[in-house]
Amino acid sequence: MVVVPVKRPSWLYVGSAVAALAVATGCNAHRPAPGVVDGVVRGYGGPLTFVNGSPSPVLNGQPMANQEVSALRDGSRVAVTTTGSDGQFSLRLPTGAYTILVSVCDLQESVTVRASQSQSLDLACGFP
Repeated sequence: MVVVPVKRPSWLYVGSAVAALAVATGCNAHRPAPGVVDGVVRGYGGPLTFVNGSPSPVLNGQPMANQEVSALRDGSRVAVTTTGSDGQFSLRLPTGAYTILVSVCDLQESVTVRASQSQSLDLACGFP
């Protein structure tokens, strides 16, 4: 039996090595880094109480804890979080256009997420 070596082009080895390295390291170079939308949800309004003899709404911009905040893309929910005790939230999202929804007051805010950038929102929920 005679074995005849097959000459392969050098680019084949380089291409295979690069592909193997990309798979091994989890490289995903074609996707831009996500961006962040964060902020606070505040409440305004509500029933009146009397403070020092003057009527005042129960909520005067206080941060609202435990509120659901969602990111919608093309009408579908793609991410959801809950505000902390300080009313703060943070969503890490791929680049693109989103609607941020605060469920308790049906507040919607449009945002555009850019790669590796952060946007802060101060979301005001009004209550009758």
